[in-house]
Parts: sequence; C-alpha cells; structure tokens
Amino acid sequence: MSHETKLALLRIESPFRLRLGQEWVFDPADQRSTLGPALGLFGMVILSAKVIRSGELELVLPGDGWLLAYAGRDYEAWTLSLPDKTLIVSGTDGKISVFR
Repeated sequence: MSHETKLALLRIESPFRLRLGQEWVFDPADQRSTLGPALGLFGMVILSAKVIRSGELELVLPGDGWLLAYAGRDYEAWTLSLPDKTLIVSGTDGKISVFR
C-alpha cells in the first residue's frame, strides 16, 4: 500500500497562538529562543485549515492541538503554500490574496 505525501509550507511572521498539549502565544519578533515549543509543528499533520475573513488562519492539529495565526496591519502576517501550488497570503490589514 502506497501513501502519497503532500506537503504544505506555512510561514508565520505575526503573533500566533499554539496548543500542543499546553498553550502558548508566540511573537516571531521576540528572541528566537522563546519559539522553541513551536518546533513541534515541523512535520505535523494538519487535519483542517480555515482562513478567517479577518485575515487569520486557524489550523486543527492531531489530538486537541490547534494554531491560530493572527492577521497583521502593516505586513504579510502569514503565507500558506499548498501542495497544488496555491499560495494563500494574509496581507496588509488582513486582506487575503490567493495565487494559483
């Protein structure tokens, strides 16, 4: 039996909230050492993803895990590159753009 691996790439440049067993709020502008618990995201399966009209991104992760990436006012807060080459961007003031 063969399983095809489909990889997505998430880049976050705004504050985000993460729950993986316990809950944290991170700000990528802070010292890198404070982002340690977020390393648990690498290679993790995303069960579902929802782009919120306000420009936020909500991911549901295995167990009771989730991530909420907040929108930014002055820059691209986050980008999500999907396996089909679609790029979703939360731009200035939370404006969502989709590139195919």
